[in-house]
Amino acid sequence: MSNSDSSILGNLDPVLLGRGGAALAGVLGLVFLASPLFLLTAVAADPEVAQVAFIIQGTAVVFGLCLVAISVVGRHGRSILATGAPALLAVVLLLTGPVLGYVIGVFSWAGLLLASVFVAGIPGIWTAYKARPES
Repeated sequence: MSNSDSSILGNLDPVLLGRGGAALAGVLGLVFLASPLFLLTAVAADPEVAQVAFIIQGTAVVFGLCLVAISVVGRHGRSILATGAPALLAVVLLLTGPVLGYVIGVFSWAGLLLASVFVAGIPGIWTAYKARPES
């Protein structure tokens, strides 16, 4: 019995995982693009959120655009890290931000969102672009 037979991960197709990451990045990108609409209710409820609302809205839209671009550029599924890592980061950002009520603080969350554009968004687009098949 080989190692690939005993491991569930050994039987998964890496291209399928890459395409799944690209699809998840695309869906979460659309969520981040729509997030300024949901933030309006949080602004009305919490004055601390109102102080950074425009920064959060702007960076959420930019991160959403990055995720959608990663989804389009990485749809071939050749780079799991370029598509999956930003998608997982987007899930964490959604959970620690709007879903759980900004558990790390609004200002810290806004900083993480901005850093995510430069750490995961733009490099993810570049890596997926470099891994695409030659036409």
